[in-house]
Amino acid sequence: MYNKEATISKHDSGPGITGSLPFTGKWMVGNTPAQRIPSHGTDMFGVGYAIDFIAVDDQNRTSSSRSWNTLLGSESPEIFYAFGKPVISPVSGKVVSIHNGEPDHEARRSLLTLLP
Repeated sequence: MYNKEATISKHDSGPGITGSLPFTGKWMVGNTPAQRIPSHGTDMFGVGYAIDFIAVDDQNRTSSSRSWNTLLGSESPEIFYAFGKPVISPVSGKVVSIHNGEPDHEARRSLLTLLP
């Protein structure tokens, strides 16, 4: 289980910010690749210390289906439990701008599909 609220303090100095996780339900957390820093292989775009949140079912599966595409190709994002779930703000504030025009990309779950 996870702690729904956490106090975040930059470099453990000064006052912290109390926030909550930006989702509800059962999720796993991860850092890709493996436990390396910078996360996602880059310090660009503010992802150097990123944590991935992954929606799962009671058996810790990310999707209810697996096929040959899981090993050899790409998969539609709609088959994953996180797809379409609401994203909840971790702190209070006011939304001043949104952008919702980018296409969802196909998922690749095996190392073989990441080669290209």
